[in-house]
Amino acid sequence: MSRPIGFILVFPLLVIYLRKRHILFLDIKVPFRILKKVDSRIFYIFCVPLGFLTALTIQSFYTKNIFSWFLAEKAWGRTLSFPFVSIFDAFLAIFQESSIVLKIYNLFNLAVISLWLVVLLKSKNKLPVSYLVYGILILLPSLCSAKLEAVSRYILVNFPFFVAFAIFSERFKKHTLLIYLICSILALSLLAFRHYCGGFSFF
Repeated sequence: MSRPIGFILVFPLLVIYLRKRHILFLDIKVPFRILKKVDSRIFYIFCVPLGFLTALTIQSFYTKNIFSWFLAEKAWGRTLSFPFVSIFDAFLAIFQESSIVLKIYNLFNLAVISLWLVVLLKSKNKLPVSYLVYGILILLPSLCSAKLEAVSRYILVNFPFFVAFAIFSERFKKHTLLIYLICSILALSLLAFRHYCGGFSFF
């Protein structure tokens, strides 16, 4: 909640609320119909981003700048961009980077995105709509930040693959193996991030 991901959570929660209140998409054309169905509980949804705003406020006491989080992101080379820019750059890095670790890391991030899209497509009729909305939006922070460095952690941690498997799968043994595989991938991702700070050396 102390990151912008808190803002993304508003949308799946809003979907849950609208479905609970039986507010359909067509109702948007008739605002008065929506007002009759909405109650005060909708404001609780917008309390979710307060975690990030609170974190910014606390940081401002130490940094004297409420936008210090954004300055740190800029220092890491993350800027607002079109989604396909980061994908294209990662694909290009596989062929142009001299470091084998960087090549593998970019390939890994692209593979995670591809696998996640496959999971979403295969489970679109089995997962709740709110989960699908969150599963799609979870990609945006990384895709729109000019770099794919964090995309694997966003997907594997904030919306783990095994959550989807647990919901729509009945083949326990098969997907238990997938859970172990995904946990192993997450461990490797964390290891790569640790060595990223030290210059991409695994030795």
